[in-house]
Amino acid sequence: MSKKNKIILTVLVLFAAAAGGVFLSGNGLFSAGPNNGWTNIGNGNVQPEARAILKNDHLEVDSPAPSQKITSPVTVSGKSNFFETNTRIRIKDETGNILADTSVNAAGCMDKLCPFTAEVLYEIPSSPKGIVEIFESSAKDGGGQNKISVSVIFSDFKTHSQKAEEIDLYYYNQQKDKDLDLNIGCSRDAVLPVEREISRTETPVQDAINLLLEGKLTEEEKSAGFKTEFPLQGFSLRGANLASGVLTLEFNDELNKTGGGSCRAGLLWAQIEKTAKQFAGVESVQFKPDSLFQP
Repeated sequence: MSKKNKIILTVLVLFAAAAGGVFLSGNGLFSAGPNNGWTNIGNGNVQPEARAILKNDHLEVDSPAPSQKITSPVTVSGKSNFFETNTRIRIKDETGNILADTSVNAAGCMDKLCPFTAEVLYEIPSSPKGIVEIFESSAKDGGGQNKISVSVIFSDFKTHSQKAEEIDLYYYNQQKDKDLDLNIGCSRDAVLPVEREISRTETPVQDAINLLLEGKLTEEEKSAGFKTEFPLQGFSLRGANLASGVLTLEFNDELNKTGGGSCRAGLLWAQIEKTAKQFAGVESVQFKPDSLFQP
């Protein structure tokens, strides 16, 4: 670089630095970051700096960060000193749909900022971007106060271009399992379908089983007699394999939640089996390990 060009570059850097903009080091050109730190904008390495923390007098949020790509569950953490240590967390998409609404208690103090963290599950968003709100519920009207809102990007957003398909999830209907004397028969014939719509993927059987295991019934379905013990703690699908019409489903059940009486085990079995057998090519279903659904 010529002496003239060096002088011009030096003047420009000094001018920008005076305005709070950039500085030059042996590692490259840096600009002031959102936390008054420095972020590399040249060809050097990023200078170490503390991650920007969003905060007010009663709340600090360090996760998620603004414009962070998130998936469900998302870690929400920081510090708060709200009343009775209760910190409210709400996740919305751009359409205003509430995807999650929960709360967590900060660790044991009210007179200072104390740490909290939560793994928050949220429903499938209908937009690619959304907001994570962290706030204190008002004792007066239940509204939010001392709120911090963090804009995020949903990595698990399903575009509308993906075609959806209707499937059935099979749950036990107790009202359909009574004889003339109103005795409960514990019949697999009372394991009946409810309709759901899912995005078309490469793993429809596993998607359907996972949705079944969430055990989400509408109030209308509950009123119609449907009930389920799903979800079961520690019980989850590990994988599926279809060969010669036989579908093998492998599960985790470390707490032996599928055991119990023959009636209960049989109904749990039937819910999964019937849900799986609706798919083309599935003629029979077997489970691994063999200890599952034992009376």
